[in-house]
This record gives sequence, C-alpha cells and structure tokens, in this order.
Amino acid sequence: MVSSIKPISSKSMAEQVEQSLREYFAREAFKPGDPLPTELELAAALGVSRNVVREALSRFKMLGIIESKRRWAW
Repeated sequence: MVSSIKPISSKSMAEQVEQSLREYFAREAFKPGDPLPTELELAAALGVSRNVVREALSRFKMLGIIESKRRWAW
C-alpha cells in the first residue's frame, strides 16, 4: 500500500547539521562562554563541508544562541 512509503526528508544539509549541533550542545552541556570546536573540527566530525557548518552556525548567531569572538594568537 502506498501509505506505507515514508516521505523523503526535505531537510537541507544545514538543517540536519543544525539539529545535530543542537543535540551535541545539549549533550555536552555547553554553558555561556564555553568555547566551541572550530568549524573545521565540526565539519570533519559531521562529514560535511565547512560551508555547511558555517551556515548552521550563522543561524545560531541570528537566533542569539551563540556569538563569535575573534581568537587572538599571541
């Protein structure tokens, strides 16, 4: 019967990454001010490009969930 066919997920890659990161942040109990892994580290862990991670993180920034600060190398 056709009703038993599951619809194809219409979530974009960035939406999937966003969901994975929300779960990761909750599981690891990040607190305000805690440093996040770099975009490259997240991309490697998730198996996606850095641009996809950057898009997901920019959504968090727009929502005020995270903020970015420049890391200074001395």
